[in-house]
Amino acid sequence: MQVSGDLTFTAPAEWTAERPAMSMRKAQYAVPDKEKAQGNATFIYFGSMGGTVEQNIERWKGQFSKIDGEAKTETFKAGDLKMTVLDVAGEYASDMGGGSQGDARMLGAVVETPGGLHFFKFFGPRGTVEDWRDAFVELIKGVRTGGP
Repeated sequence: MQVSGDLTFTAPAEWTAERPAMSMRKAQYAVPDKEKAQGNATFIYFGSMGGTVEQNIERWKGQFSKIDGEAKTETFKAGDLKMTVLDVAGEYASDMGGGSQGDARMLGAVVETPGGLHFFKFFGPRGTVEDWRDAFVELIKGVRTGGP
């Protein structure tokens, strides 16, 4: 899938592409609850936006009114791209309205490309996000520049 300029990534076939709910979203997917117990999650690609890696990680953590345990970040390289992934769980309050969601989890990723930072966010019921965690990490590690 070609998403923005020459940035590409491939979402799992089970994820359903949706019309982005806001103009700042470049791509959005409904991610099914494999166990049919907690509800679907949402994956969003925001494209290249402002702020530093650290500022965006802190903003994402701030979308939780209560964090269970410790928010964790991991930084790694995939090809020539540096990637930072946040893993946080608790009560998700968001900064975009829509109320709160208890027992939620978010995986947020910042991918550093020659053209700037690109942002990905995957959030929803804790169990649904956990079931798809490996697929999310594989998607992030598969992000490429230079077209398909």
